[in-house]
Amino acid sequence: MSTTSYSLLWLIAWTLLFTGDTAFALYDKRGPVKLLGDDNFRSEVIKGASGESAWLVQFFAPWCGHCKALAPKYKAVAKELKGQISVAAVNCDESNSVCTEFGVEGFPTVNFFKGGSPTHYNGAREKEALLEFVRKESGVDTRNDGSGSASDLSSVMTLSFKKVWQFLHLDPKPSVIFFGGGSLKETPKWLNTIAMNYKESVEDMKKRGGKHRKTSVAFGYVPAPDGDNPSEEQMSIAKRFKLRNPDDLPAILLLNPEDKTGSGKYIVYDGDLDVRPLAKLRLQIEEFVNLIVNNWVPKDDEYTQNLKALPIPQFPQPPIPSKKTPPLGLTRLNGDNLEDECFFSKGKMCMIALLPEKLSDQSINALLQSVARKYKTDPVALGYVEDASSQDDFLEAFGDSDFDATSLSLVAIKSGRRPRFAFGSALNTEEALVSFIDSVLSGTTTFTRFKGGLPTLKSDWEKEL
Repeated sequence: MSTTSYSLLWLIAWTLLFTGDTAFALYDKRGPVKLLGDDNFRSEVIKGASGESAWLVQFFAPWCGHCKALAPKYKAVAKELKGQISVAAVNCDESNSVCTEFGVEGFPTVNFFKGGSPTHYNGAREKEALLEFVRKESGVDTRNDGSGSASDLSSVMTLSFKKVWQFLHLDPKPSVIFFGGGSLKETPKWLNTIAMNYKESVEDMKKRGGKHRKTSVAFGYVPAPDGDNPSEEQMSIAKRFKLRNPDDLPAILLLNPEDKTGSGKYIVYDGDLDVRPLAKLRLQIEEFVNLIVNNWVPKDDEYTQNLKALPIPQFPQPPIPSKKTPPLGLTRLNGDNLEDECFFSKGKMCMIALLPEKLSDQSINALLQSVARKYKTDPVALGYVEDASSQDDFLEAFGDSDFDATSLSLVAIKSGRRPRFAFGSALNTEEALVSFIDSVLSGTTTFTRFKGGLPTLKSDWEKEL
């Protein structure tokens, strides 16, 4: 074979390696970053939702070293902004037209699009810097460093039938419920944007010494299933609010509960939810919500904007789950206390035991009690999670750690501005547990940054719903 033939084969192999497989490795169609190109960029970003939607877009080349380094951080940004801001990437090797149109001259180029108009990003290629950029351009608080909770990004609570009672009773306040339907099958981003307007500022949260931003109006949504017809569960909620037909959806309700008994009134928004541009629709919904913020107290026979105030219906209270007796010296962790115990505690390092599914409670209790006694005078706060294997959001934060549902694992967490963790698996003996804890306390264990955000657990109520 001639030298020219060898050179040609080498060029083909190099091209396949660095433009085919590498492009796929940067962003997967099933991942958190949406892949756009010449065929759909304008319809999604420029003309989508009448151009009122917000997008963070990276223009990249699969062979670009800086693009490869940015990819995992960009995916983490997409995960944290899910439900708030759309995050996309454009492969300029495959979609030269759109990249040329927006003047892309180097890689990676990151732009924020709002109303179809781009703003160029010139900051550091780091997750926190990108989130800060999005916060300034969109008005969405993306911070999760103690100045704002990760829950600030989820301002609208997803409601199932069993979860409505919790939404109405546990912290009664003026509330909005959105029922998806028609073309609005998922919670619209404009609803999340409106919800953020009713959260206190980070500065006010700090002044009162809080850890989470309070909200003056609670927002929930009942999602519509895929397909044209509402689900049985969705209609079971809707019918209690006198929305008896699928044609009544989508719908927005405004509720004014009086106390924890669930008494109070509600009205249904009778405006058109297909109004465009979306900025006009947002203003209409905000005026509707402001009725309740401005001390609207409806009476039985009162009509507000030709809407009759109706009594808030009753929903069954979910049963309180039974709790196992915690092992001596350990705290049972769930969605209600995880942050306080592990990320805002001072003076002690949080260690979380992930209980196995198959070992008996008696043997595990004895093992953990013995370890707790050994370290009762050390700067260690021991906690445990009973059902980690069923909580994907919790395990996802630890990345590719060797979690095994059939054995005992222990996670050591360093809190602070940039929390990190060390993961120990298959620690089924006291000797193995003590060895891991000693290595953590002596500083010989390597700690890793969390993948995409801090771990979250379900509350006891959420497990039952």
